[in-house]
Amino acid sequence: MQQEHIEREIKIKIEDPKQLISKLKEKGAEFVGKAFQKTTRFDDHSSSLDQRGIFLRTRSGFSNTVTVKRRINGRGIVSEREEYEAEVEDIEVFRRMFVTLGFDWERIMEKYRLDFKINETVVSVDELSIGFFMEIEGEESKILETVALLGLDMRKKFLGSYWDIFYEETGKTGGRGENINFDEGYEPVLYGIVEDLSI
Repeated sequence: MQQEHIEREIKIKIEDPKQLISKLKEKGAEFVGKAFQKTTRFDDHSSSLDQRGIFLRTRSGFSNTVTVKRRINGRGIVSEREEYEAEVEDIEVFRRMFVTLGFDWERIMEKYRLDFKINETVVSVDELSIGFFMEIEGEESKILETVALLGLDMRKKFLGSYWDIFYEETGKTGGRGENINFDEGYEPVLYGIVEDLSI
């Protein structure tokens, strides 16, 4: 397995996104951009992909991508997953392919994302309907350094997916038809913070 196909990351829930973004700015983080991301996760009706630790998705936002991830380490210091991702022109074509192949259980996740680069890691600040979170992605040593640089607590890290957090936060059990989405007309808080801080 080639190293470039290994995703290493942690998630941390944040109570004050403005304070975190101010800290990133203070520490010299490079602001990469913002996007509204819509992810569609696919599985069959027996959850065969999830049972094997495989995550199949399409995503729009910064770009249109198709991704396959496979869990290889869920108990370490950071989350490790084998990852294959490609940019595509039309994700609807791939959605139809997956459905035709029998992966017709679709779950939707919406989030507003700000991306920063700092200390050879990518820090994503995410706004979902279940709250504010951050992801730090990079090599394990760099993730730990970035956590220390930003004054974060590794004991609060989460190694699962946003769906895992969703089930934990809501007490739901992963039933079909459960989406992580915003109410119609929702105004994102993160975009206002970007304007306030002149990022």
